[in-house]
Amino acid sequence: MAAVLGITQQPGKTVSESVAAALEGRVRLLIFDNCEHVRLAFYIEKNIEQGLAWAVFEPNDEQLWSRIRSTIGEFMFTLWKQGALVGARPEAAYVVQCDATTTTQDDRGNGRVNVLVGFAPVRPAEFIELWMTQAAQA
Repeated sequence: MAAVLGITQQPGKTVSESVAAALEGRVRLLIFDNCEHVRLAFYIEKNIEQGLAWAVFEPNDEQLWSRIRSTIGEFMFTLWKQGALVGARPEAAYVVQCDATTTTQDDRGNGRVNVLVGFAPVRPAEFIELWMTQAAQA
């Protein structure tokens, strides 16, 4: 149900450039230098996927996006408090984006809601972003 786009910074490119290039074609891509990152990314993906199972029955609107941000935000906050993510504040450790910038009108019409989850694993110091697509009512 969820598609993951994991990005690490590539030589000569910023993470944002790598994400933009990968998202342009909505290509599934996993680029990891570290096995711990793979495990953490899959753990996050699976927990979010299970935690958002209810979303498939909801209208795809601002209220849904807010609930998704809240649900994922609480999960990511718990990971940060447990020490799985690095950052002096939650805002430095992770980001959750789910709004009209991630979900187009075409996505809404086709029953998709898109979520961008970025996080900074404890080791090594880099930021990883996951792009997830969840089914919702059209």
